[in-house]
Amino acid sequence: MYLQENVLKRIEGLSTLSRLHTLQLADNFITKIEGLSECKALDSLYLKNNKIGVHGMDDLVGLLECPSIACLDI
Repeated sequence: MYLQENVLKRIEGLSTLSRLHTLQLADNFITKIEGLSECKALDSLYLKNNKIGVHGMDDLVGLLECPSIACLDI
């Protein structure tokens, strides 16, 4: 799913996409990695040029919900 450059502020609404493999969210306004726990097949996550990390390391805790990620671009 390619949603780059869409002024998104949150990662949400993906709970029914359990077979999603790639998620492109680069160049948005996302501040926290969250809402990915049901994306069991997610192996590529692209989040460059967002606001992740502005509030510290807690912004990355949502990555722990995604053990299948092999390619990560923050």
